[in-house]
Amino acid sequence: MFLWGVSGFLLTSSSRELRLWLEERWSGALRLALALAVIATAFQLPLQTAIIGAGWGDLSNVSLAWSVMTQTTSGLAWAGKAGILSMALLALMVIPAHRLVVLALASMAMLASLAFSGHAAMHGGWLGGIHRANQWLHLLSGGFWIGALFPVVSTLRALHAETLCQAARAALIRFSRMGHLAVALVVVTGALNTGLILGTPSLDWSHPYQGLLAIKIGLVLSMVSIALFNRYWLVPKLSGQGGTTRALEWMTRLEVMLAALVLGLVVTLSALDPY
Repeated sequence: MFLWGVSGFLLTSSSRELRLWLEERWSGALRLALALAVIATAFQLPLQTAIIGAGWGDLSNVSLAWSVMTQTTSGLAWAGKAGILSMALLALMVIPAHRLVVLALASMAMLASLAFSGHAAMHGGWLGGIHRANQWLHLLSGGFWIGALFPVVSTLRALHAETLCQAARAALIRFSRMGHLAVALVVVTGALNTGLILGTPSLDWSHPYQGLLAIKIGLVLSMVSIALFNRYWLVPKLSGQGGTTRALEWMTRLEVMLAALVLGLVVTLSALDPY
């Protein structure tokens, strides 16, 4: 999500000068995120094999790992993600000048692989197809919203640079407009996901899954409120006032912290029985 959000934000910048300035500041973080994705993917299949098998002893069981990879939905999703990462690394070596496009396309495809595991894989047939497509759209919209917040903070600082001020202001206004679509998609696809997983609304909020889901929804609504406050109260006042810029930067940092809590809950929810 970080790779997709950051690369997507940079690619939507109409100013080449601002894009290069931001890319220079975020290139190290992008390389680190890509390296972590490679490491996590390398260990994912052996760990899945150990979980499905008899424990740590099956961590290096090649025949069982092959069965997991070829006969389970999560294994096939892993194979797809590993293939995407391999092609992305090759493309980065062959066409380094287009690294942002490569990272954006690769991260979009890797997010699709997540839609084939967890609760999104609980349905089969046409309903399963709708659930996985909706989950992918949910991850894309949420990833763009959350990931783009990082370069947004850098763009706010660019407002103080005379040569980048106009471009930074235009980029922030453009992100605010695109943010409407991203936030709307997060809310709509999230509601549909909840309906597909839980069916009819349940009042049993003491259930661990539903209780944590309620907390997650509350955090997301808090993020939506902050985004609306930023867009309709702070962004229109971005006319060089240092106080407004600092307030917008702190509110954006608060959004990032809430997003980290949401992602932590998503990981926890994926391991819980919803019923």
